[in-house]
Order: sequence, then C-alpha cells, then structure tokens
Amino acid sequence: MRILHVTQCDHAGVPRHVAALSAFQAERGATVAVAGPPRLRVADGVAHQPWTARSAPFVDPRELTSLSRIITGFAPDVVHLHSSKAGLVGRLVVRGRLPTVFTPHAWSFVCEGPTRRGAMAWERWAARWTTVVLTLNVAEVESTQTFGWRRPPVMISNGVDVASWAPADAASRERARQQLGLDPEAPVALCVGRLVRQKGQLELARRWEVVRATLPEATLVLVGDGPHWSPIAALRAPGVLLAGSTDEVRPWYAAADVCVQPSRWEGMSYVTLEAMASGLPVVAFDVGGMRRVVGNGPHVVEPGDHDRFANAVSELLTDGAARADVGARNRARAVAEFDERPQLEAIDRAVRAVV
Repeated sequence: MRILHVTQCDHAGVPRHVAALSAFQAERGATVAVAGPPRLRVADGVAHQPWTARSAPFVDPRELTSLSRIITGFAPDVVHLHSSKAGLVGRLVVRGRLPTVFTPHAWSFVCEGPTRRGAMAWERWAARWTTVVLTLNVAEVESTQTFGWRRPPVMISNGVDVASWAPADAASRERARQQLGLDPEAPVALCVGRLVRQKGQLELARRWEVVRATLPEATLVLVGDGPHWSPIAALRAPGVLLAGSTDEVRPWYAAADVCVQPSRWEGMSYVTLEAMASGLPVVAFDVGGMRRVVGNGPHVVEPGDHDRFANAVSELLTDGAARADVGARNRARAVAEFDERPQLEAIDRAVRAVV
C-alpha cells in the first residue's frame, strides 16, 4: 500500500501526529511519503515531499499545482490530509478520484473570526470528496452530523508514548528546577504551546494576579513562542515567566506543580496528554476533547470563565495532597486510555479499510 500524508503545519501537534503515524505505517510495510513544509521532520523509511502552503483560508494556485505534481509522481493508493488547509487544497486536487482520508485536528469553523461561516459551507461541500473523516472527540462528530459523509466519521483519540513520560520524583524535580533556574520552593504552573490567540496565554497572564493574591510566589511559566510574546511581555505581570521555545519539555514537566491549558479551542491537546502521563494535575477550559481527556471534575472549567480558572489553579497549587492525588489519577488515566500504540493501530486500520 502507498500512503501519502499531506500537511501544511511544521510545528505543534499536527506534524508530531503525522510523524508518528507515518513511521508506524512504514514499520508495518506500507510505502509512505509526507508532503509538507521543507523543514518538516519525518522518520527514517518515510519519504519527504516538500510542499509549502500558507495557513490561510484561501488557495494559492501554486499550492494546487505543486500538490498535484506530488500526488501524480508518488501515485498513492490513499491520500491522508491533516488540518484544514491541507484538507482544502488536497480535496480540491483529488476531488474523490482517490480514497481520501481527512483528519481536521479541530475543525476550521470552531475558530473565532469572520471566516467561520465560509469554513462551515466548505466542509459541508467537501464531504462528497472525503472517503472518511477521522475525528478526535465527540464534539467534532456532533457538529458535522448533517454533512452527508460518505461513511460515518471515525473517532480516534490522540495518544502519547506513556512509557517515555514517567512522573518525576522529588530528586528529579529538584534537579529540573536547578537546571531551569526556578525557585525550588515556588508554586509553579506550566503552560506549553505556541503563544497565539487560540492558546489563551495572554488572558491567563492578565489574570495571574488572581493566583498571586493567594500565593504571592506563584510562577506561571509559558514555554513557547509566537505573536503573543510581545503583548505578554508588555504586561510585565509579576510571576509570569516567558521561557521561550524548546525541543525538550521534559525538564519543565518535572519542575512544574500544575499544567494549565487555557485554550479557546482544541482538537485533542498533546500537551495535556504529556502532562497527565507525567503525573501532573491539569486545569483546562472545556473545549475540544479536554473533558474526554481530563475527565469530569472541577479542573475542567467553563470556557471564558477566567476567574474560576485562576481559582482552580490556586486551589491545586495550595494543596499538595490534592495535587498528588489528581496527578496519580491522571497518570493512570493516560496509561489506560491514551497510550499511543493502540491509537496508531486504530488509525491504520481505518486508513487501510478505505482502499
């Protein structure tokens, strides 16, 4: 079987997902290629076909032409499109002539802004050119029930290699804090992700004083880079640390007391899964697959309720016993439900089934 994955993304969760899935399929004997940005990383045994596309809700004819050439040259048995722009360009190129799998990694129409209505109309139209859509959570299925899919959507959660995200013991925590220059005694909340509107770090930084009112030494560490760096830095908010981007987040998980995810929308956050596998409590807004991952409870907060979010963080940072209990339950949940291998097997079965 020849499988072509297509994505315009070269950062965050989508390329990570593509890399893991393509490597797994190559391991199982498929001939696999990934069409994506020049700096995209792929595994050994997976071909990289450079393809550049802007993350914008319109199509440049060059994006269509270059992807068409890649598809013609590789001659795949199935095309697997990842994220909205690849889904747009890929389905315009293929138009149902080949089995086409689409994984939106969060629907384009859940984003805020003037393009929402057009994105919804496009996805409804493009359903005729989609052999099967793979979704990450129940909300993604329910929001498209009237789209006229050729086959019912298949829901498969994201996963992480839980064995590689072991919880840190006290000694590891101390070493990590020393390495990262953090106060060994300060309560630390960690947020990992691109500094963009979707991820909500700016609003959390504006309200970090709510947490500091209870815990004057509480530190919010923002690991990542992006357009909201300057607005966050301009706040000069006490206790908010801009740590920059890194390829190795394990020391930050080891050093943290709580992981926070104030996202406005998500598909299913890899950061949340990593944090849970690392034995950390997680406070998140109830968007995308957050409740599916974290479970029901006081740490999944109504979207937009920033004061309740800050209070939930304060409660966990104050209560060490509660943190340990929630962290242990999160680790157990990650092991039982979100290990990567079974998820990759399920996706591979769904892809092979359309050929």
